[in-house]
Amino acid sequence: MGFPCVVDTGAEFNFYSADITRTFIKYELAKNQKEKEKMKLAEELKIEVEKIQKNIIGEVKEGTSFEILNTLARKLISELLLNIGILKGNIDEILEKKKYKPFFPHSIGHHLGLDVHDECLYYDEDGNPIPIEENAVITIEPGIYFPCKDEVEIKDEKDGSTIEVVKVPEIFQGIGIRVEDDILVKKSEAEIL
Repeated sequence: MGFPCVVDTGAEFNFYSADITRTFIKYELAKNQKEKEKMKLAEELKIEVEKIQKNIIGEVKEGTSFEILNTLARKLISELLLNIGILKGNIDEILEKKKYKPFFPHSIGHHLGLDVHDECLYYDEDGNPIPIEENAVITIEPGIYFPCKDEVEIKDEKDGSTIEVVKVPEIFQGIGIRVEDDILVKKSEAEIL
């Protein structure tokens, strides 16, 4: 089946790293109408994830933190999951119980430099978010992923108990979308490299 193809690519130039992800959807690979409908849904989801990425990049500037960017990413992805009917309830409960996690399991990005995942602190020794400095290079990579199964268990992070079972409609199963760009942090905005 011609599911979306997620390509996460690293590169190096003059000892500095790059990390870019793109999702490709090839309608020609669909074998039947059902697969074409799945590809169309994947394309619609890709557009929504690109909007989320653009929104988050709009918040990147000197002094912001990954904590702020992750909070925004989780909220926007949770709203998308609500809008498409995967998650139910109110946004505050979804965020508090981290119900988005099976569908968005990673953070919004990372520092980039001499290594693809540059060694940088995200929190100080007291647990406070460290502001991102001007001229830092980071990635912004929202994603949304649907497992190839009918149900997903939402687990309580404290005790591991199941707090909810979420149905995954067949048309969503196997779709994964991620878009990642490298971002130069400036004083009052961000530049996509």
